[in-house]
Amino acid sequence: KLKEKVDILTTKLGQLETQGGKKKKKKKKSSIFFFNKKKIEEQRLKISLTETVNDLQKTLQERIQYVQEINEENVQLMRQSEKFQRENQQLLKERDLAQQRLGEKQFSLNDRISQLQTGMKQLTNAFQFEKQRNDKCLHLIQKLRKDNKKLRRSIGPNAQGASEVENETETDADAHSARARDTFSQKNKRRRRRRRRRRNDDNEEEANDDDNDNNEEEEEEEEDDDDDDDGKDGSAASEHQHRLWRGQSWVATNEADVLKESLRLEEQSLKEEMNKLVAAQLMMQQLQNNNTVQNVTIATTTQNYTGNDQKTN
Repeated sequence: KLKEKVDILTTKLGQLETQGGKKKKKKKKSSIFFFNKKKIEEQRLKISLTETVNDLQKTLQERIQYVQEINEENVQLMRQSEKFQRENQQLLKERDLAQQRLGEKQFSLNDRISQLQTGMKQLTNAFQFEKQRNDKCLHLIQKLRKDNKKLRRSIGPNAQGASEVENETETDADAHSARARDTFSQKNKRRRRRRRRRRNDDNEEEANDDDNDNNEEEEEEEEDDDDDDDGKDGSAASEHQHRLWRGQSWVATNEADVLKESLRLEEQSLKEEMNKLVAAQLMMQQLQNNNTVQNVTIATTTQNYTGNDQKTN
């Protein structure tokens, strides 16, 4: 536009010059004053036109410089937008990888939890089975005691003899059950000691423990013989029934103690499995919380980069 204005003004200058030349030729006969006046006006007009042309050229150069600066800024903004797009793509790839890893971890955790749940069901079923066996054994012990009472009552020649036999057998049974419990606990203690000692010295300690077990078994047999000698004062039938009852009570007490110990160990293992389950659930909750935090951070970063891209566009 400025160039067009300059061209128009130059054409006007040329026209004025040509008109001035024509007027000079036509008006040679006019007065000198009028000619000088016209000449001065033309010179003023030329000066004003040259000034306007110079001003327009200056403004045109300024505009050209301004356009160059804007072009440089546009180039820088395009480079920044490309950089932001590359970073945004990298962040999207990292987000996809993180989501994939989190899905794999969640799948493995779900598999582990299902395995633990099945194991817990199996343990509960085994615990119920052992509990039922224990109840059956206790019921059998009670039944045996009732049968023994009936037999003792039927064996005695009279009520006094029966009561004496009953009292003796009850005291012997209580002592015998106490001895059985003591021996069972001592055997358990010795087994634990053996396990500890086997770590350091297997051969010597095992031999000593075997000797101790043999001696204790001999002592138990001697005690049984002493009990048999003490019971010889009664009748032969009562002695026979007494021995039968004592053997049955020995078996019953040993079975009851063994069942109690097995139930205690299984209960302890169940508690350990429950603790493992609780730890796995806590770990799963922590991973889910971390997953939500990562998703929120990724979403915020993507929103920020998309906002920056929109600003640059």
